[in-house]
Amino acid sequence: YVKEYSDHYGLPVDLLTIAGETGVPKSSAARYLKKLIKDGIVDHSSVGYITERQKERSAAWKYVPMCGNVSCGLPQESAMEEYEYEYYAVPSAWITGGSCFLLRAEGYSMINVGIRPGDMILIRAQSQPDYDGQIVVAMVGGETLLKRIHINLAEGYTELIPENDEMEPMRYYHDNEAEQVIVQGVALMKLSMEELK
Repeated sequence: YVKEYSDHYGLPVDLLTIAGETGVPKSSAARYLKKLIKDGIVDHSSVGYITERQKERSAAWKYVPMCGNVSCGLPQESAMEEYEYEYYAVPSAWITGGSCFLLRAEGYSMINVGIRPGDMILIRAQSQPDYDGQIVVAMVGGETLLKRIHINLAEGYTELIPENDEMEPMRYYHDNEAEQVIVQGVALMKLSMEELK
């Protein structure tokens, strides 16, 4: 089953899925997998089990968790929900400078840079932008947004700026605790489902 799954999806499969799909009790499946690992047929990582052949073929790919939705509009309920994450494979070359995750865009505030509802955004986790005007994932009052960021230290505010001519920047003052802007990551690129494995 591990070979069938990893050949079809190109992804590791977890123990619960193996047990559930094969009808083999979890403890028995774990014993079989341990022997397959010892024999060098299957490999195990924190994501799951995969055949050695598929692992070699997919060395140029990294598995990235899909962490939910992000608002590309007005603030709404927090989108960084506690999910049982799905993992998608993306080319290793796209993963630069730290851990990454995916978010699905909601809303139209970033349409001028081609981000539309349903698009997947590859995010590098970090707490500060690399430069002023970078597109970031930021949390304000428990709400998660994807916007360009402008920090004005002299006047004590941060602006989250949409890429939509019909929308205005949102300004948050540093001395207002309820309006603290917490950067959670920076956008690396927009992806389509066809580009993910």
